[in-house]
Amino acid sequence: MSHYDDLGISQSASPEQIDKAYNDLALKYHPDTYKGADKDAAVKEFKRIHTAYLILRNPTSRAEYDAALWRAEHPNSSQRKARPDSGGRATAPKPHPPSGFLQKLAQFLASKAWRKPRFIFAAIGVFFLLVTAIVSVASRPPSQAEIDQKEQKENELKIAKNDRKTKLAASEGEVKNAESKKAKDDAQRTYESSVAKTKLGAAQTESDNALTLVARLEGELASWTKNIGSLLDDPRGQKIAANEDRIDAFEIAWNKMRISEGAASDFRTQIKTLMSPVEAQLDKEQPLLAPDPNIIKQLESIEASIQQSIDEVKQSRFPIERLVERAEREGKSSPLKLRAAIADLAARRAEEKTLKALAVEKAASRQEEKDNARLEETKMAARKRVVEDQLAKEKDSASDAIKKKELEARAGSQETRTLLAYFLARGYVQPDGTQTTEKRPISFSKLDAKGCLEDTPDGQEKLLIYALTNRNEELRPKWSDSPAIRLLTDERRQKLVEVQKALIELGPTLVELKLLDP
Repeated sequence: MSHYDDLGISQSASPEQIDKAYNDLALKYHPDTYKGADKDAAVKEFKRIHTAYLILRNPTSRAEYDAALWRAEHPNSSQRKARPDSGGRATAPKPHPPSGFLQKLAQFLASKAWRKPRFIFAAIGVFFLLVTAIVSVASRPPSQAEIDQKEQKENELKIAKNDRKTKLAASEGEVKNAESKKAKDDAQRTYESSVAKTKLGAAQTESDNALTLVARLEGELASWTKNIGSLLDDPRGQKIAANEDRIDAFEIAWNKMRISEGAASDFRTQIKTLMSPVEAQLDKEQPLLAPDPNIIKQLESIEASIQQSIDEVKQSRFPIERLVERAEREGKSSPLKLRAAIADLAARRAEEKTLKALAVEKAASRQEEKDNARLEETKMAARKRVVEDQLAKEKDSASDAIKKKELEARAGSQETRTLLAYFLARGYVQPDGTQTTEKRPISFSKLDAKGCLEDTPDGQEKLLIYALTNRNEELRPKWSDSPAIRLLTDERRQKLVEVQKALIELGPTLVELKLLDP
């Protein structure tokens, strides 16, 4: 396979086509961009492509390669090697002179005409001329143009050689970098695999612990079924059934047992579901995916639930085993099996409960009847009180009307007018010293405000001072000249008491009759 085949181009490809083919293949097989699994093969392929590109992209090295390729394809040819043309492509060997010229030369030599002296001397002369020309050309010093052309060619060769060395070094550096990166990636994968194995192993250990607890739970459930569950129908249970208290204790312990026989299977299924991705990684030679950190926490939670279930089975089994021991020591046995005894006891208690409920219902009904009768009595008493209150109000109203008429009669009597003449007379001055613009009777409220209506010696003296001895009032008759109650005679003092009493009793009525000012 040639370098042209490595790049997937023909021998007549232009430099632009060589660049395009190399860029496409380098992008595909470069170690940093290769997406396949076998990176070693990609590195080798990239080296081969890069070497082909370095040789074919340089015109000189491409011409040499084309010549070598032509010689390899024509090993028996005597022609000279191909020369590169201006386009950088190798040219085919130049053809031989035409076959007619060779035939004429052969005929001339065969005719022996060349043996004539003139031809011999002519040939000798031509030979010497050729030798002289060759010696002249060989001995002539090279021109400056030839020297410059030679130096230019040597410089071009040096530049091309350095360019090839630089590109080869760059290619080797890229390959080394790819190999170094691959080594780092392999080390990183090895480390990640080691970490993943450690974490997967921890999860597997936790799973084994959980499965061990599941096995213990299965053993406890099997022991429960064998030793406790069978009591419902065997002679040992009949001994428990001989005593109602033991039946109750058995039911309490039995009801505490809330763990079903399928609980162990459920726990096992949960563990298997959690460990499915872990086991898939453990089956690999070099696992890279570490388990979910929550798996171990979930397994620990499942272990706690399993342990709690084991404890519940034990706690519900031990009391029943102690009941069996006590029943066997007593030796009494019931004709009924424990299952039937439990059902019979439940039926009897349900019947008792029903009877009690009926009794309570009857008692409640009797109590309701009593309450209704008491309520009716209360309503009757309330209605009676309402009627009595109404009658009392009517009676009080009639009494008030009579009393009012009596007060009005007393207030309008001549005796009252004579007794209270001073207060009923119209004037300008009131007990508090204020004066009105028109003549008016004494104000009952102002008498009260001055304390004249207090049924005490002090109130009587105030009435004497503020009303009956008012020296500023000329229209009203003077009742007394002395404002001191102690200077009054007993008769006048008794009269003062009567005046005050009449004002207290008849004052409001006198105001209604407009005989006194409000």
